[in-house]
Amino acid sequence: AAAANGSIVRLVRGVLEPDDSPSAKGLYMVVSDLNAKWKGEPIPTAEEEKHGHWCCFLGQVPVRVRGRVTAGAYVGPACDGSGRGVVVATPGAAPVVGIALAGKDGDGDGVVRAMSFAGLNAING
Repeated sequence: AAAANGSIVRLVRGVLEPDDSPSAKGLYMVVSDLNAKWKGEPIPTAEEEKHGHWCCFLGQVPVRVRGRVTAGAYVGPACDGSGRGVVVATPGAAPVVGIALAGKDGDGDGVVRAMSFAGLNAING
């Protein structure tokens, strides 16, 4: 499925899916097609790469967010299918994909740099 760089997606049974439900099970990750520096082995062919996305499992990446974000805030999926993140006020009550390294003012959409980590409490279910 196509997802913009910085979008939050779920990995379910080896398939990336949109973040469309707060109760959906899966491992939440950040799409980092434009940011991947070390891609590990095996490197997919150009044809294989067209069918997926590079996702961050640890590192600093831009994350598409909605609403005001302060540096140090936990960021998790909005769970509305948009791929955007929102501030998670109570870690453990909702999945978290990272910690904002910079803030963003205003209620609209934007991008913040976040220290991302797949796992920890990014797993829902």
